[in-house]
Amino acid sequence: MLFDEYGDVVSLELDGEVYEGSGHKVSIPLAKVADVRLEEIPEGVYIEPVERIEDNVVHCISYSETLACEVCYGPGEALVEVVERRKYWEGYVGLDAYAEALDGVLRELQSREIVLDPHAEWDNDYFMCQFAVPLPPHLTLEEAVAAMRKFLRLLSLAVKRSLVDILAPLVEELRKCPSLDDLEEEMISALTPLSG
Repeated sequence: MLFDEYGDVVSLELDGEVYEGSGHKVSIPLAKVADVRLEEIPEGVYIEPVERIEDNVVHCISYSETLACEVCYGPGEALVEVVERRKYWEGYVGLDAYAEALDGVLRELQSREIVLDPHAEWDNDYFMCQFAVPLPPHLTLEEAVAAMRKFLRLLSLAVKRSLVDILAPLVEELRKCPSLDDLEEEMISALTPLSG
């Protein structure tokens, strides 16, 4: 393993192959590190297991249908980073409401000591959220990836449920609007020329 003068990982050699680092993170195909235990990862280094690397293109593991996230693993924890951009958001509910719900759920999980250090930033175009999830150090990376896939799927469900509470006042307001059947006569009347 090679570090720069700032302590960031420059590269890591594994089985004769060299993987480039970025900050404290190194992306390595899961097949190459599946049996590595979290406790075997050096302090200050995080491994991002990926599907594959082809022609310097990293193909990330999919953890969630809803959240665009990267997950890196260190000694006894997973670090999760969610980054969404308004113009690419495809959710049925707007990104503002979704970001609010995710932040609220993470704060509640922090109070229950299930996640650590949640931090969210929102600039009305980009939404970025980071948090840590403590994991048993004896887990292999393959086991940790499976655990985090399940955890993030459940987190998505919790966020969807939280959206119900956030959107309830809007739904109640919309229920007060008249139906199309109730408005039809007035609409036709509005389009009928006035006879004078």
